[in-house]
Amino acid sequence: MDKASSIIVLGIVILIALPFIIHKAYKKMRKRKFLKDFIDMSKKAKLSFSHKELLYNTYAIGIDPDSKKLLYFNKQDKREEGTLIDLSEVEKCRIVTIDRHLNNQNGNNDKTNRIELIFSYSNHSTPEKILELYMNTEFMPNTDDIAHAENWLRIINSNLKTGRK
Repeated sequence: MDKASSIIVLGIVILIALPFIIHKAYKKMRKRKFLKDFIDMSKKAKLSFSHKELLYNTYAIGIDPDSKKLLYFNKQDKREEGTLIDLSEVEKCRIVTIDRHLNNQNGNNDKTNRIELIFSYSNHSTPEKILELYMNTEFMPNTDDIAHAENWLRIINSNLKTGRK
């Protein structure tokens, strides 16, 4: 193969790989921005997390056991939601999985699944607070998604118990 052919092949390979490289860089940049927004929010609330987790670059959750506060951040498309929950006011927390079955034109069932943490307060006049940890209209949650929710339920409940001693 001569030099000109080698340059053409190299150019084609670069053109094929370039969209993948750009997409990966864009995803990395979005993740950094998301994490920065979450950390900035935690600094404003003066929280120091013992546990924190980012899920799908859409959800972030962290807990400060010293102040008994949980910070939740949900950023989807242009919608942004930050929630601060004072665990000293929470009576219990539970996981809810929501499955909806819809019939489409072909008679097939489509599933929309969500996994949520629901906080019930000691003051029963305070409405329950719902934090979405997973929502996908196309795919069911996998075992990792459910395990993340169960892990956060354990962490939250252990902080609820230590707060009542």
